[in-house]
Amino acid sequence: MKTEFPYYEPGRSDVDSLPLGNGDIGAMVWGEEEGRVCLYISKTDSFSSALRLLKIGRVNVSIGKDQSFVYQKLDISKGIATIEYKDKNGSTYVEIWVDANNPCIRIGVSSYKAINVRVESEIWRTEDERIEGGFQNRTPVYGDFFGQDNDNEPIIVHKDHIYNDYDDSVMWYHKNPSSHYLASLKFQQMEDLAHLCKDPLLDRTFGACIASAQLQKKSALVMVSTKPSEIHDICIGVLTEVTDNSEKFCKDLHTLTLNCVNKEYGGTVAAHMQYWTNIFKDSYISIKGDENASLVETGYNIQRYMNVCAGRGEFPIKFNGSIFVPNILEGDEDLGPDFRRWGGGYWFQNTRLTYWSMLASGDYDLMKPFFEMYEGMFELSRAKIEKHLGFKGVMYPETTSPWGTARNLCYSRYREGLNPALTGNYYVRYYFSGMLELLTIMIEYVKHTEDMEFRNSVLFKHADHVLAFYRNFYSEKDENGRIVIYPSQALETWQDAKNPMDAVAGLRYTLSELIKMESVPEGLMIEWKEFYEELPEIPVFSPGGHPEFNKACLLKPAEWYEKLGNVENPELYAVFPYRLVSFDNDQNIGVETYRRRSLRMNWGWTQDGIQAAVIGLPEEAREVVTDKFTKWNEKCRFQGYWGINFDWIADQCHGCSAMIALQKMLIQCVDEKIYLFPAWPVEWDVEFRLHAYGNTIVEGKLVDGEVVEIKVYPEERSKDIEICFDRQVHKLY
Repeated sequence: MKTEFPYYEPGRSDVDSLPLGNGDIGAMVWGEEEGRVCLYISKTDSFSSALRLLKIGRVNVSIGKDQSFVYQKLDISKGIATIEYKDKNGSTYVEIWVDANNPCIRIGVSSYKAINVRVESEIWRTEDERIEGGFQNRTPVYGDFFGQDNDNEPIIVHKDHIYNDYDDSVMWYHKNPSSHYLASLKFQQMEDLAHLCKDPLLDRTFGACIASAQLQKKSALVMVSTKPSEIHDICIGVLTEVTDNSEKFCKDLHTLTLNCVNKEYGGTVAAHMQYWTNIFKDSYISIKGDENASLVETGYNIQRYMNVCAGRGEFPIKFNGSIFVPNILEGDEDLGPDFRRWGGGYWFQNTRLTYWSMLASGDYDLMKPFFEMYEGMFELSRAKIEKHLGFKGVMYPETTSPWGTARNLCYSRYREGLNPALTGNYYVRYYFSGMLELLTIMIEYVKHTEDMEFRNSVLFKHADHVLAFYRNFYSEKDENGRIVIYPSQALETWQDAKNPMDAVAGLRYTLSELIKMESVPEGLMIEWKEFYEELPEIPVFSPGGHPEFNKACLLKPAEWYEKLGNVENPELYAVFPYRLVSFDNDQNIGVETYRRRSLRMNWGWTQDGIQAAVIGLPEEAREVVTDKFTKWNEKCRFQGYWGINFDWIADQCHGCSAMIALQKMLIQCVDEKIYLFPAWPVEWDVEFRLHAYGNTIVEGKLVDGEVVEIKVYPEERSKDIEICFDRQVHKLY
């Protein structure tokens, strides 16, 4: 496994940075010429009053202009970046890591001689700025602000504050004195439901504090060495609180930072490295073969590293950059370090892939923020449906705020005749099926972890209300007594559709899996079984032209569909995420549909590689994962800065889609069965440790096309293993 990524040219800016993170706090680090190391500080919960995920600030560490850059290196197995400088007599090393066990960034400077170090904080939000235009301002950076920019609800980018009361440290922070939480509820006709959620933006305060036993404060934002020294241990504490008391926040931040400073460096870095050692010991995929095999292995491990770096915060990982967003210019205007396309909201279609990728890797703890966000918006959504539609259910918007309102631009001002529960934007107006995939991910989580408390208190509750929404919203039935899913759409692609595949397959899959579960309340079980019998059949068709094709043998996007608007293949949702068609079930239909798919792309959130793996196409799956894991932004050095693609850098949809495909090439679970190598190319040797249903871990080794070792924990699950090379399809065309 490749773990070290060295670069031998000095960094130009954050486009050449290396990402570090502890699951909540992030740092983008790069070394420049003349002895200067720079880092942007980020956090998973540093949302502004208008729901932009802001960077905390920038810190520059200077060790002397006589120092020449040698290299910068990231070791993902340790979570540490190292930058080496040298003068004519020796080397100086700057070691940076975001402590996996404490809320701080540590910087260790060690030199062959005693040197002076200067540390300076840099902030750019120095004055309040009003962003005018509201709905008329549709640029990606400002277009999704949760306000309308009028005199009552102005869109303000608030300034940062420097706190200068402590003599032993440098401190700054950002505080949200206002919030567009209520503005979004008012605009979407839910102002009377505001009590059902806590405003997550108002008084949200986040900042950083720099302290060191070897530094003294020179000015409000600068610290310098007390005397020349061979060793400097610098600590940057980072904190977020929701509080109206700024003084208390600063005191808490100062205390937190000094507590971190007082932790012995050697023992703390050892514990930090052990955390990362355990991550890659618990789960891994190691591939040997051609050059592409090495790039794919590296891409997989990098993306998993990125997931872990940002997966333990208050909010889910942002699909459009996570906490690692280089300042790439799309045009002549520099929109600043906080810019990311699509802003601070969450698109389910994009966010989901990150959390699918955590199942086989066993990173279950990282899935909690995703589930907790939907738990947090449950009551508001339930009350919204009751108020505006008059029946039981929930409806989570495809493009959502963390509290459950739709993105204002999607809700739209242009909505004549629309029920207030619906969004105006026709890309997502009847796009409800993300809720079914949310249930599917919850079901997969329960199958993997056997977390019965989650099943009983979270999964069953959401399933009850999501399925109630579908049953109540689509109450019309056809002549056969089956519900008619219309008005509807097939994803964002076919924007007027009847019985679309994503809804039909999603309902059939989730209901069938829920009905299999134990301890379902009797009333729910009766409802779900009845509802299952009312579902439309999976949309299929016969292309004709050959006796083999005179029967229904291809999946359709919907029973009927029109108004093409995006670039997805809804018909293949019966393959993934809803595993109704696979290498072990109706494989020919899946293969033929995949072969004839109209939209073929290998970037961003596209799922061709996943679907190829599920239906047992090793060559096609290998081609896709190779293509994806070798496509990072041409302006960036680090392989994990995927994008721009549909979203932004670092594109988490892109890396996680490829992760899922690679996992499913190796392992797929169905009930008690654990299928191995359903789409693995025999030309690639592989050694892996992956997680399966029932708290099961599988280790395997393939050499020269032969399975040389399989270990299963617990051992009694060995009887459920099935090797699947004989089920692969090798000739698609």
